[in-house]
Amino acid sequence: GVLRRTVRFEDGERRVTTLREQRFVSMNEAHLAGLKTEMTAENWAGTVRIRAALDGTVTNSGVARYRQLNGQHLEPLETGVTRDDIVFLGVRTVQSRILIAEAAWTRLYRDGKHLSPDRRTIREPGYVAYEYTVKLEERVPLTVEKIVALYTSRDNAISEPGLEARTAVARAGRFDELLDRHATSWANLWQRTRIRITDNRQVTRILNLHLFHLLQTVAPHIIELDAGVPPRGLHGEAYRGHIFWDELFIFP
Repeated sequence: GVLRRTVRFEDGERRVTTLREQRFVSMNEAHLAGLKTEMTAENWAGTVRIRAALDGTVTNSGVARYRQLNGQHLEPLETGVTRDDIVFLGVRTVQSRILIAEAAWTRLYRDGKHLSPDRRTIREPGYVAYEYTVKLEERVPLTVEKIVALYTSRDNAISEPGLEARTAVARAGRFDELLDRHATSWANLWQRTRIRITDNRQVTRILNLHLFHLLQTVAPHIIELDAGVPPRGLHGEAYRGHIFWDELFIFP
């Protein structure tokens, strides 16, 4: 349940940089997600700018044949920054009028030590961010951690989505702490569902890949929600946001 990627690139001045990223949506705490990026200047040193944002201006415009249709699904309501350096965003869906709120903290570390670099706040309608200016040292990784909480007005037993999101992210631990709890929840699911075929590792891998898609789509957190079982979860824009039952993925 963790997406990992590594990007290594060289710019026009032959400076080589490596980015290593991990991200997950918590299977342990339904409202939390984590992102950790490690950047290393391999053969140079210098100043970089890092922007960590909550963006409510995203539109559905990735599929060419749908671009003539309305792709604006969110109405910006509020952005802000708290005294404990949490940024927050509130939007409302334009048709169903559901409130959606996000809150996030971002922290930078070098050699395990928390940094306090120069930063500026960016606030626009539907968009809020911190932009940090920090020096990279040659071959010394810089780690950026970002934890996000998301609530909606359809969540039960809450006061108000924005307040709940800010409270949840303020209480959240660091990335690795959340990741450990996330992995434990996945381990419990795999203990009940994993398939093992002793003489064919490739078939085992394929079957468990499909089980993974099913488990993340029909997660314990949504068992009481009116949610469909779309192929591989909510990926891409080709279905225009439609949620539907696909029995192929839920046959015994």
